Amino acid sequence: MEFDPYSNCLYTGSWDKTLKIWDERSSNKETVRELSDKVYSLTTCRNKVICAMANNNVVVYDTRSSRGLEYEDETSLGKYQIRTVQGMPDGEGYA
Repeated sequence: MEFDPYSNCLYTGSWDKTLKIWDERSSNKETVRELSDKVYSLTTCRNKVICAMANNNVVVYDTRSSRGLEYEDETSLGKYQIRTVQGMPDGEGYA
């Protein structure tokens, strides 16, 4: 779970393969996005939400765009499980 001060929304990732966006300002308080696997970690950075998943994929959403998905990329971790993800302060990447 992570709160993003730029979009003023709460983001929650779940093992039911969803990313939920909670926005108290809109009439639709909750938006659900389906993901390809369980969410192990998520973070917000600038106008991005970064989700690290069980299949070693990382998904980045742009909070300003109605399309949402910016990109999905497979990590090179191989057999190692993702434990956490953090966005870089300038919003240009993640580690």
